[in-house]
Amino acid sequence: MTSYSPAEAVEIRAALAKLQTSEVFAHSQRMLRFLEFVVEAALAGQGERLNQTAIGIDVFDRGAGFDPTADSVVRVEAGRLRSKLLEYYVTDGRHDAWKFEIPKGRYAPEITFVASREAVDDSAPTRPAPSVRTDEPPAIVVVPFDNLGGGADIAAFAAGLTEDIMTGLSAYRWCPVIARHSSLNLKDKAADLGAMAEQFGVGYILEGSVRGAGKNLRINVQFIRADGDTHLWAERYDRQLGDVFALQDDVTRRVVTHVAIEFRQAEIDRALKQDPESLGFWGCVNRAAWHVARGNQDDNQRAQHFANRALELKPRSADTLPHLAISHLLERTYGWSDDPEASLNQALTVAQQAVANDPRHSESFACLSACLKELRQHQESVETAKQAVALNPFSHHSRLCLGSALLFAGQPREALEEFRQAMKLSPRSLDRDVMLANMALAHLVLRDFDQAVSMARQAVHAKPTVDRSYYRLAAGLAYRDETEAAAKVLADARALGMEPSVRYLSILHPFQDPAHFEFILEGLRKAGWTEA
Repeated sequence: MTSYSPAEAVEIRAALAKLQTSEVFAHSQRMLRFLEFVVEAALAGQGERLNQTAIGIDVFDRGAGFDPTADSVVRVEAGRLRSKLLEYYVTDGRHDAWKFEIPKGRYAPEITFVASREAVDDSAPTRPAPSVRTDEPPAIVVVPFDNLGGGADIAAFAAGLTEDIMTGLSAYRWCPVIARHSSLNLKDKAADLGAMAEQFGVGYILEGSVRGAGKNLRINVQFIRADGDTHLWAERYDRQLGDVFALQDDVTRRVVTHVAIEFRQAEIDRALKQDPESLGFWGCVNRAAWHVARGNQDDNQRAQHFANRALELKPRSADTLPHLAISHLLERTYGWSDDPEASLNQALTVAQQAVANDPRHSESFACLSACLKELRQHQESVETAKQAVALNPFSHHSRLCLGSALLFAGQPREALEEFRQAMKLSPRSLDRDVMLANMALAHLVLRDFDQAVSMARQAVHAKPTVDRSYYRLAAGLAYRDETEAAAKVLADARALGMEPSVRYLSILHPFQDPAHFEFILEGLRKAGWTEA
């Protein structure tokens, strides 16, 4: 039986973590769970004891009565895993130092270092220790939540909460989560965070605890940067242990949305601190996301620059394409393109490619919905946005896109509910002004002018360089007969350099019902706007 030194085990787990986040295995969660289980067994010296029964029960949840002669799940999945490993090692893993194989007729993996050990003399450079890769999103490990003195019911709640959080984070395709079996190895270990990061090749650690006293629960959660023990976010939740599933859902939603936001912002900050010319794939993706969110022409061009660089490094990635598609929509909307309709068609093509590259990427569907809305294909836009929400119900962006699709399809009340959900999920997001401006528009359509003015003012305050919010504020004030204030708001909008023509305003307000657009124009006329 092959044994591995502690240093080799560190490298092997890092190689496994790289494989887990590869494109080849992007839609193969059952196979990843299978591979994780057998590799960990091999590292623990238990490889020769692996058999169909153990794998069927521990990996595929078949139960104690599992009969491999009647249920071929292990044999079938082993064959699929062998084929997928062959594909991986001729594509994404062709330069990996360690290689995993599942020999036919056996389930104990062969783990080999590709370079010949005998050929390496003492004077040769040693292989570097594994570290977080700068060209890919660093993984998150969710440490099983501690049960601090509670009984079996608290232990079950803590285990269920850990599982739900891992599942929720996995819905963000750019947020790799270390597989369940690896994270379970950390249970009951008071491990040093730096050693934990080195062992599993991760960039971030989420840990927590649950304490119970009667029906009272206290849940503490911490999100930590692994390279320096820096706390990025921490929260405490005091709850009553009533409906366990409802409680788990509530806490999971809050934790997942906060962690996803903090993770992405930390990665954007990291990219902004690096030399732009030395950025790898993931750094370019984050620079593109940051620039496109700033909403001006110079930044939009920079966003396209970084998105195209990311595509050169990783052409099949769906993480890059939504930012590129949105940049083309913005250049069409704000007149930054010599051929606006070509920009719209390009945005649609890029969004469709994103969906084709990864049919489980919620942001790709959200982006495609936005393109369909601009094309006035309203029903298709709504259905596509619903797919985005189904893929990731924790994503504020998916909710925002569904709200926008519903609003312009003529369903402002339903749209407001989606906007409220988006705000609840991400109150500090970079596109908060868009949510507020669209809520203002929905209230305008519903003739609730007080709420429209309130939301539009907040939108202007959130991002005063974007003119969309000014027009909605001006219309709301005018309909409240505050024409002098409305005229001043229009003057502030013109000071940004935009002269709103009917065509431009129609791009900002792609309503299915022309009467809604005419209502907005009439409000602007009351504010002193005249058609160019």
